Amino acid sequence: MKTQMNPFTIRKAIYSDNMGLCKIASSTFYETYVHLNPENSALLQAYVDETFNEQKLAVELQKTDVTFYLLEAENELIGYAKTKSEAMDPRLEIEKLYFINRHQGQGLGKKLFLHIKNQAVLNGKKSIWLSVYDQNKSAIEFYVKLGFKKISEKDFIFNWNGYQYKDRDWILELIL
Repeated sequence: MKTQMNPFTIRKAIYSDNMGLCKIASSTFYETYVHLNPENSALLQAYVDETFNEQKLAVELQKTDVTFYLLEAENELIGYAKTKSEAMDPRLEIEKLYFINRHQGQGLGKKLFLHIKNQAVLNGKKSIWLSVYDQNKSAIEFYVKLGFKKISEKDFIFNWNGYQYKDRDWILELIL
């Protein structure tokens, strides 16, 4: 069931957001990918627990080239994005943009993206790029509607604790 929520706020994450960020990063990653390989759901959960733990995200929150944006509605964290940008690089990378499933399809992803885009323009970036799993048709459709174009493809190798999985990612770019 989709839930309509208004109003919402978008803000940069700070160090004290670490616990909430861990929770939403873990749950949204698992929600997004478990259906692609349900027979390995326990392995996926173990990967999520190790990858999105408080210690690792605390390090990420302190990096100067990384920014987390949080989208909140009615005092609930319902979506987030992670961007990366080196000072001399004219591009901004969106590494992550996830929402809790029940809040997808409400236009909030577009609002979060437009906030990121505005920040990129204010910081003098010339383009925004990202990679997206080629089987994630809804995400591809979302980015294409925002004006992104496919510029290349790359293999994505998921290699964790002896389990290896290879998929294909599309590299998409939006010229600002």
